Amino acid sequence: MNCNGTNGDCNANDFVMSSSFTGGSSNTNLPQDEYCVYKGVGDNTTITNLINGNNYYFKIYTYLNPWSDNLLSPILNVSALPVDILSFKGRFIDEVIRLKWQTGYEVNNDYFEIQKSKDGIRFNAIGRINGSGNSYRVNDYLYDDADSYPYKSYYRLKQTDFDGSYTYSKVICIRPKVNEFTIEDYLDYMQINSSLLENVKYIIINNQGKEINRGIFNKSFQIIKRNYLSGIYYVQLKTPYHEEVLKLGLQ
Repeated sequence: MNCNGTNGDCNANDFVMSSSFTGGSSNTNLPQDEYCVYKGVGDNTTITNLINGNNYYFKIYTYLNPWSDNLLSPILNVSALPVDILSFKGRFIDEVIRLKWQTGYEVNNDYFEIQKSKDGIRFNAIGRINGSGNSYRVNDYLYDDADSYPYKSYYRLKQTDFDGSYTYSKVICIRPKVNEFTIEDYLDYMQINSSLLENVKYIIINNQGKEINRGIFNKSFQIIKRNYLSGIYYVQLKTPYHEEVLKLGLQ
């Protein structure tokens, strides 16, 4: 080996990691054009700043007292993906799941096929949106799914080129919106129900912003109507993970 410009055993100081690659020079005491992109005990790393079309090799050193000889890899050719998907997400809007994704560039992009699954394994196509062909600007896409599954809906994008080749996006999971708190109105009382497992703190405030009552409950509690003047009240409900305000009309 040849570390620090001399023949002999490498030492730890010869490896200073920087995963943002800089070509044509070394970032440590390593010989010219050798670049340390990972130093540690893990089993993977992500390298950025590689140039499309360039060829790269990688070497692996392990410490076996002394350092092992390096292992030279086959040639690695860096090629850009046909579509750079910057983001892919979804959320409920008025009982409809709105899927949104954004691309940074597109090369020969024919279309996106929107795929859906109940279990995140078996997917079916539910829609298709044309791509932008060749584009080197940010593009935004939308797709509305009005038929969500009761518990979870998984989605992914199948991006297809004009030549028929394709790639898949990451998979996202969307859960239906659930009301954590509900109100039941009876003749003599109102009952606040919680679907949460943890205790809930509540504060009852009148229409002038004055606190009337407070407490803690689990699953449900009752507001006895005769204990309150007629009018509008607000119930603040809070846990470490949820917070909501309910409006009540007491008569």
